Amino acid sequence: MILSTKLLALIACLALAVVVFELVRKKRIREEYSILWLGVTVASAVLILFDRVTLRLIKLAGGVNLASFFFFGGLVFSVVMLLNLTVRISEIKRKQNVLLQEAGLMREHIERLEREMVQIRGGSGKGPQ
Repeated sequence: MILSTKLLALIACLALAVVVFELVRKKRIREEYSILWLGVTVASAVLILFDRVTLRLIKLAGGVNLASFFFFGGLVFSVVMLLNLTVRISEIKRKQNVLLQEAGLMREHIERLEREMVQIRGGSGKGPQ
């Protein structure tokens, strides 16, 4: 790999790490995801720095070149992340439905209790003053 390409790729890895730390600091992403993103960043930096090892991995995997290897790795990572997020969103949606049903039942219960209180007070709707 050309030195200027290596430097540019390493700068991109460093920039991604800084962005991840900033997002964690602002509590925009959870720590569990930051570890994943930082792991990908470190793995990418290692593969960039040790490109001879990376080229051997590419040959073992039957790949053609470094760019296609990184592209394929990014594609696999994206699919795994999308699948993970889809599972989490589905779980949140299920919990949301349960909470909405419980809130509806509570509202119905409160309205029933309010009607009973009105009947107990003689239908005036006013309590002792």
